[in-house]
This record gives sequence, C-alpha cells and structure tokens, in this order.
Amino acid sequence: MSKFKIKNSLFLGTLLVIFGLTFNIRSQTVGQADAATGFADEQSAAIRLRELYQNRDYEKGCELGRKLTAQFPGNIELQAWFLVNTARNDMSKEAVAAAEKLVENNRENAWAWFAAANAYIRNLQKDEAMNASRKALKLNPDNDDFILLYGSALLMQRKYDEIYTFLDKNSSGIKDQSRVLVMKAEAQYRQAVDGDKNEGKIKSSFKTFAKALEVSPNSVNANYVYGVYLIYDNRYADAYLPLKTAAALSPEAADVRRNYWKTILNGQPLKSEYRRKNEVAADIDKFIKLHPDSVKNLETVSNFCGEFALPEKKNEIDDLVLKQFPQSLQAERILIRQIRKFDYIGEDKKIDEKKRTQLVQMIRDFISRPSHFNDDYLGEAYSSLFFHIKDSKNISNEQLLQIAGDINKSRQITPEKLYAMIVAAFIDRKMFREGENFLNIGFEKVNDEIEQRKNRTDEEKFKRHADEMKATLHSIAGWLFFNEGRLDNAEKELETAAELDAKNYITFNRLGQVYEAENKLDRAEDAYIKGYASFPSSNELNLKAINELYKKRGGTLENAAAYFEKINIIERETRRERIISGKLEAAKNVAPFTLKNLDDKPVSLADLKGKIVVLNFWGTWCAPCVREMPEMQELYKKYSKDKDVAIITINNDDDLAKVQKFMNDRKFGFPVLRDDHYLDDAGIGVFPTTWFISRDGKIIYETNFSDKLVEEFSWRIEELKK
Repeated sequence: MSKFKIKNSLFLGTLLVIFGLTFNIRSQTVGQADAATGFADEQSAAIRLRELYQNRDYEKGCELGRKLTAQFPGNIELQAWFLVNTARNDMSKEAVAAAEKLVENNRENAWAWFAAANAYIRNLQKDEAMNASRKALKLNPDNDDFILLYGSALLMQRKYDEIYTFLDKNSSGIKDQSRVLVMKAEAQYRQAVDGDKNEGKIKSSFKTFAKALEVSPNSVNANYVYGVYLIYDNRYADAYLPLKTAAALSPEAADVRRNYWKTILNGQPLKSEYRRKNEVAADIDKFIKLHPDSVKNLETVSNFCGEFALPEKKNEIDDLVLKQFPQSLQAERILIRQIRKFDYIGEDKKIDEKKRTQLVQMIRDFISRPSHFNDDYLGEAYSSLFFHIKDSKNISNEQLLQIAGDINKSRQITPEKLYAMIVAAFIDRKMFREGENFLNIGFEKVNDEIEQRKNRTDEEKFKRHADEMKATLHSIAGWLFFNEGRLDNAEKELETAAELDAKNYITFNRLGQVYEAENKLDRAEDAYIKGYASFPSSNELNLKAINELYKKRGGTLENAAAYFEKINIIERETRRERIISGKLEAAKNVAPFTLKNLDDKPVSLADLKGKIVVLNFWGTWCAPCVREMPEMQELYKKYSKDKDVAIITINNDDDLAKVQKFMNDRKFGFPVLRDDHYLDDAGIGVFPTTWFISRDGKIIYETNFSDKLVEEFSWRIEELKK
C-alpha cells in the first residue's frame, strides 16, 4: 500500500506565527476566562483542542490553538495539541520546525515528543516519527493517545504484525476501544493490499471497521475512516452513510465534508447526475455558511469542484476568495491558475494579440501584488511575462533586460529552460554581450539545482536529467557563438550538447548549420539526419534542412525520390538504434501490485510472470496521454494474440465512470487498471510514463510520450523477446 498523499503548505510565514505565539507570548492570569477564547484553565483548553483533533476539525483546532497558546504559554500539553492540529491543517513542515524547537527546550517532557512524532508522521518522516513516538511512549506509557501514536508510527513503517501484537498487549487500558479497532482495521486493509491483493483480508478489515462503529456509533473517527477506506475499495454506496454521519457529527471539518461529497456524486446511482450535483452544491453552501471566514475551506471546495467537474460552482467559489481574501495564498493560487489557463489562441489557431495583451496585463497585475506567498509562483509569472513580450517591438532592449534581471532575483523550477529562452531572446536582438552574461548565470543556476537535487532521487534518472539540463544550456551557448560568428566555439558547445542529450532535434539542427557554415557538408547532413531521427520523430525542421542541403549540393528533382527514400531508411535505423540502446543502465525491480480493472476484477503482476509486459501510466486529464491512446489501442491489437506479451495500462483518474466513458466512447479495448495509490509507491511523477518489463520482472526501458508509439514500442518489445 502506498503512502497516503499529504499536501504541504508553502505558507512559511505561518511558522513565525507558531513560534511567536507558542514560545514568546507573556502569560495571562490563570483562572480568569479569556474574552477571546472563553477558557479559564489550561486543562479544559487542552481537552478542547484534543476534541477538535478527534473530530478532524483541524483548522478550528489550529485557529483556537494559536489563541490558547498565547493565553497559556507555559503549558506543553496545550502546545502539543496545537501543533498536532497544525500538522494536520496542511502545515506539516511548519509543525515539524516548531515541534523540534519544543523538544529542544523540553527534552524530558512527553508532550513535546508527542507533538514532534505527530508532526513527523504528517511530514512523512518515518524514522523520525518512530523514534519520537517511542520516546513519548516511554515517558508516558499509560496514556491512550501515546499508545495509539506509537501504533500509527508502526503503521507508517508497515510493521503490521508488530502493530497487532502491540495493540493486543496495550489495548485493555484504552478507554475508547473503537480507536483500537479502527487502527487494527487500517493495518489489516493496508497489509491486504501491500503486494498481492488479498480479498479475504480486505473483508476482515471491513468487519473490524464495522465492530468499531458498533462500539462507538457516534465517533467521527470511526465513521470517517471507515468511509474513506470504503472509497479506497471503490464502494462509494457503502461509504455514503458513515461519511454522512461523520459530516453531521463534525460539520465544519473540511476533509470529512469533501469525502462525503464524493459519495453523494458516486454512491447514489439511482439519482440522476443533475440531482447529485445539485445536492452537492446545496451542501457546499451549507458548509461555507458554517465558517464563512475560512479561506482554506473555500479552497477545499474549489479544488473539489475542479476535480469533480462542477465548473460553475468552482468559478463562484474562486470569485468569492478573490473578493473576500484578495491578499491570501489561496487567492494567489487562483490567480496563477487563471494565468496558466488563459487561452489567447483565436479560432484560426493563431495568436490573438488582443487576448495576449490582456494576458500580459494579468501577469503584470500578479507581479504587482503587495505581497507574494509562493516564490515559485512569482518566478513563474516573471518567466511568463518575458515569454510573451520578448518578441514585441513595443518593448525596448532596456525594458527586456530589466525584466530578465527581475527573473534572476526570483526562484525558478526549470532554470535551464528559462535561461535558454532569455539568451535566445537576446540573440534575436543582437544583444550578444547580455546574452553571454545570462548564459553564465544560467550555468550557475543549473549547477546549484543539480547540487541540491543530488542523492534525492533515483541515481540513473537524476543523471539523465542533469545531462539534459546542461545540454540545453550548451546548445543555446553554441547558437549564441554561431550568431556572433565564433564557429569553433559554436561547434564545441553544440557537440557537447549532442553528447549529453542525443534526442534534442534543435541541437542537431543548430549543429548542422554550424557544419554548413564551415563547409563540412557531409557532417551537416549527418547532423540533420540525427535531428530528423530525434524527438519528436521525423520533425519538419530537420527534414526541411535536409531538403535545402540537398539542393545546395546540386541534387536534382529526378534523383530526389531515391535520395529521400535513402534518408528515411537512415532516419528510421538511426532512431531504432537510439531506441533499443536506451536501456536503463541498471534494470529495476517492479513493485508488485494487484489492482482492479474497469470490470472490478483483480489483475496481479504475478499473473504476468514470464511475459514481456508493457505497463503504461496515464490519465484522462493528461493531454499527451490521451494523444497516445489511439496508438496504444493499435499496439494492443498487434500483440493481442501474442502469448509472450501483455499490454497493460494503469489509470490515475479518481472518477471511475469518467474513465469507463472515455474507453467506451472511443471503443478502446486495451486493459485498464485503477491506480489505488500504486503510482505513489512506483514513484511516477511524469505522465505518460511507460515501463517495458522483462520476463523476470525487471524494468529494462522507461519512456514518456511517443509520437510514433506502435513502431517505437514494438522495437523495444521485440528486443526484449530476443
């Protein structure tokens, strides 16, 4: 079973608030109720924060916790419950930092370690969570919350047998037995799907969930967790009642409400889609009225509406956020999404300059906001602004240079692409000195990025990515030198780029132009052919260059057909050699799975042992994935009778009905399995991704989008069959 997805807030300013309120606020008189909180003593305040946590109302727990830790700054238990709620309120990084500070100053206090362990769990720091929870339990071995915290740390480590033994040993002293049963049920379910799926164990887990509800029918935790796991098992109709109960018991809890809405949409098949969506919309309105000053709840609603195709409601909520909370992180996210999605292409498929002017103003307005919460968004806005104005005759060289300088001050996610774009713009304007300055900055940024990412990801994949990043800058460096007339430097840079990344068609085109300028026509032809064989396959840029070179060398119309037939043969063979030689340096094991197909039948990787398996990861939301699907169907038909080959896909959509409709409308018949969190364990972050798995279960090839899928996938399959 995969790690459950946890979003981490980028609102780092909150950390300062946590530190300020938790550690540096002066004490108020004990025994006198605070006007802002209504609590006169520390213990009742801590009980209330714990209650909010148990009811999954983390935002209120975080909000009230700030006030209470200011009122009672010396109470470590109170601070712990505040940080526990904070960690669950999408601020796990901030909670970790504050909890570590709390531990540093209170190393023998069980509640400080309790806060740290919970924060580590939410921040997916498994080893730290285990150590902190062990320390907390040692200091306070008889407390229900500490016992169950240690169980949670074991669950995170997937130590299922240890969980059962530990709970059996310690559960007799726990007052709320439903919490013990819920934890056992979670462990049973995760163990049942961790590896080859065990349907019998899954049934046992749901029986344990049902017992938890019998013990505490009005427990938010028991109803909510039961409902969520039913959703994981695609039993939306069964999940409807427990989640409806949980939502009634804790009406302001965003996570509870969001999952309840899922069951309204997917768990009531007898109702029309129109009625279900109206029911959700009405309940959303009730939810917002309960806490109208919560921008986080509004964002929760907006994200839900975006995910489940409620565009009118989403626009309504987004407008509300922009109106009532214009200077919030949530408003910033809405604005950057609007910039990303703004369509400035006219009906004739050409740029509509009026619309682009409107987009440029939107970007400028975003940059001019009084404050920015997310440096990545600001960097993205500057980059987008530069892209849209770099070719404008109304923008002077000085203005363009100023914006490039502003970009240089902001954080960038893909510095190689950004600085290549900046340098290319300066080349077009004959600003070679400025271009070289920014080229040097680009190399510095890329080297810093490579250093920061080192040892964080798969070593082989990281090396490929690092080489591609450097190749992008060497390529634009070669183009800069070529335009300056420095041919020796240009040749050296472009040959380096081609060695680092053998599939960049633009690099080969530039290299061909350099060779032509040096009158090395055979080498120019070879470079253009390699570019023609690069991605995207058979690109027009290099085909045109080959055609022009043919004419330049005196090629006649009569011989053209034979010449280009020869070129196409060479191109295909060059591309084939690149494809089949692109094996991973170190073959990787495939994480085992048992996943249900669209007909709800389980399919296990173990069932495919001894076959060549093509495993494609995709989603209907992914445009390149959708473009590949017709050829994926052709590939499936080609190998459908081949007993040695299996073509399988795993879909990442949450909405099963949407995927079924997609397949039926297009009459696709290739196998589709449902993700069920497998992609988290597999480490899939790019879509589409396709694995080519050998008979002994090793990933030999890994690729992303292909514009000649049947041909290129077939080459890999046949190579593995040898």
